[in-house]
Amino acid sequence: MERALQWAKELPGVGGYKVLLEQAVYVIAEEDSQRAAAMIDRGEVTTDSALYRVDSRLAETDPDVAFAWISEQPPERRSGAVARTLGDLNRFNPQVAEAQLRASAVFRTEDQCQGLGNQAETISRAWATTDLDGALAWASGLFPGNVQNAALKHVVCSWIDDDPYAASEWIAQLDDSVLKHQASRQLASAVRDEDPEAAFLWSQTLHKDYQHRMMAVALRTWQATDDQGALIALENADTSNKDRTVVVKKLENLG
Repeated sequence: MERALQWAKELPGVGGYKVLLEQAVYVIAEEDSQRAAAMIDRGEVTTDSALYRVDSRLAETDPDVAFAWISEQPPERRSGAVARTLGDLNRFNPQVAEAQLRASAVFRTEDQCQGLGNQAETISRAWATTDLDGALAWASGLFPGNVQNAALKHVVCSWIDDDPYAASEWIAQLDDSVLKHQASRQLASAVRDEDPEAAFLWSQTLHKDYQHRMMAVALRTWQATDDQGALIALENADTSNKDRTVVVKKLENLG
């Protein structure tokens, strides 16, 4: 490796050397991740991909060192690197990834949260299976927006599977939002077989895009055990005659 690096330094211009050096740092990281990190610190390799690769390797051997190192990187690179590292770490040591998230304060602004990207869904889904309260607290603390909604959606889905009635109380207090409609739709689907009456009530809170069909599906399930009760519920539903007619049509189409 040393001879290859020396040879690269003698190449005309700097382009060839930089390309080879970036490839070399990947190899070095496999054997000595701290040496590879030092190369990045010295500015010998400057690409984001190298930063992610090296920090991921550091995290496999010593997550505390990895996150301490990445926290010293420039702000514009930090969130993306942390997110990528958390995603990798979550695959082989989710408990450590959770611990790092608890201590992390890098996702409290809009730009930082965008750096988290799709990792929010992956991490929140895995975290919620082991510590629902912790995952919910973390996701709730993210900067409001699409990334937070995605994280909360996966946490709430796990919560609904675990305790739909407790989840329903939390969903009910949400402001009218995309998250509330997504969670309500998931809740209605989850409790439909066990409690079609509750599913029917929740279906009425959904956005019109989902409301009519979900109401019809809940009613069809309800009719299997109490046909008269289901029809009375539809008649007394807090909805317009136009909406009620649409629900009846969809109910008929269900066969």
